[in-house]
Formats: sequence, structure tokens, C-alpha cells
Amino acid sequence: MTKLLLIDDDISLCRLLKIFLESNGMEADCVHNAKDALLRLREQCHSCDARAYDMLVLDVVMPDENGIDALRAIRAASIDIPVVMLTGSGDSSDKIAALNSGADDYVCKPFEPDELLARINAVLRRSGKKAHNLEADAKFHAGDIEIDGTARTARFLSTGEVVDLTDIESRLLEMLARNAGGFVSLEKLLACIWGNKYSSNSRNLSQYISRLRRKLGSYPCGTGRIKTFYGKGFMYVLPPAAEKMALE
Repeated sequence: MTKLLLIDDDISLCRLLKIFLESNGMEADCVHNAKDALLRLREQCHSCDARAYDMLVLDVVMPDENGIDALRAIRAASIDIPVVMLTGSGDSSDKIAALNSGADDYVCKPFEPDELLARINAVLRRSGKKAHNLEADAKFHAGDIEIDGTARTARFLSTGEVVDLTDIESRLLEMLARNAGGFVSLEKLLACIWGNKYSSNSRNLSQYISRLRRKLGSYPCGTGRIKTFYGKGFMYVLPPAAEKMALE
């Protein structure tokens, strides 16, 4: 699993990116200034227990030291790790300075989380590290259905019937089904689907869940496949749990 270190003084953005990246099969830690980032990297270089980070996602503008100076310090410490820079500035001089200081790529804020994920994977491929392949494990079973994230379909194993899904429906179902039998919070679902713009889309989530329910139907026992925890989140119900719920 790809392991990232996010370095940005925007705590809210770090939290949302962590949720998004982890929902896409990566592992992410966060620090909020350059000093803590360099300390964390040096600790990992000298620790036998901690697995080294595969990449840094580093903000340019931070309160104690800017990201470009931090990157120079990282390179001066002979820490060889791919780096993607983030900034709210569209000034080309910042981009040139970042690349000249050893950055591998550069993303301007605001950005779509999918763009950042694509750039992370591209840099990992160029650096010879294994990029996270979303298609490699896109097809999986959850109870009595097979979900194919690449084809955006759900196939009922008992009948072979295939249900076509929209992009958002497919991503929601995959998120719920990969956590089948467990609660998934509204925040995690919204951040996974809409990233840092999720607040403006929160009212739409229940509509997509309703469409999923209609397309998937209920279990033979009559229990729905997606359980709502009002105001908190949702759970994809597995067949044995569904049978038990029907008897209660």
C-alpha cells in the first residue's frame, strides 16, 4: 500500500485529503508545518519499525517555513523521496522554483482530489515505485452481488442479472460494499465522492443512495441492502445480517 505524508497548515484540507486518499487504497499521515515534516522523515530514516513514506504532498505557503525551503532542506538531508507540491498561487515563478528545488510535480489550489490522485500515481510510476492501481482490485464480491468499479456494474450472483450504475452510484456502492457490515460516515462518503467541495453536495447524497436502493432492491427476506443511520451515515448490510434484522 502506498504511504504518503501530507504537509499543509490547512488542517481541514489535510483531513479531507486523508479521507479521500485512504478511501482510494492509500495510507496517509498529516503534519502541519515544515519542521514537523523534516522531523518525521528523519525519524523514519533511523527507525527499523516504521515503513518509509513513498511520497510527500507538500504545500508551498506555510507559517514557519515555506514549502520550497522545506524541500531544499529535505534534499540537503539526502532524503530521496518523490514530492508533489501544492499552492494557491498561480505564479509561474513558484512552479519553476519548486521544480528547480527538486519537486516532481505541482498542483495549483483549488484542485479536484481525482487530479491529485492521478498526479501522485503518475509520479510514482516515473520514480519506479508501484502506483496504486484502482483497476487491479476493481471487481469484488459483497454478499450476493459482484461489483465491478471499472465497468460500473453490479451483478447478482444468483441470477446473473447485471445492473448498470452511474459514476457516482458506482463509487458510493464501492465505498459502502468494501466496508460491508460496517458503518461509513457521511463525512467519509462525501469527501470520497466530492472531495473538498463536498459541503455543496451533501444534500444530493441521499438522492444517490435512494437510486442505489431502487436499482439493487432488497434481499429475499425483505431487508434493504443499505441501512441509514440518520444524520450519521450508512451501512451496506450483508445477507446473514439481513436475515437476522428481518427476524427482529
